[in-house]
Amino acid sequence: MQEKIKDVTPLGRLGEPLDVARATVFLASSDAQFITGANLIVDGGVIPNFGIFNMN
Repeated sequence: MQEKIKDVTPLGRLGEPLDVARATVFLASSDAQFITGANLIVDGGVIPNFGIFNMN
């Protein structure tokens, strides 16, 4: 199952806890001070690649 997920992930690997941690640190930093009410999807591009947002 993990190999199938890696095959459809544009980054070609599974996510790791550090990936989410880096996004969290960014949102907590002053670099994100003007960001409000946004969703930050940390999935390596899997959701758009599955077509959930691009359904025909």
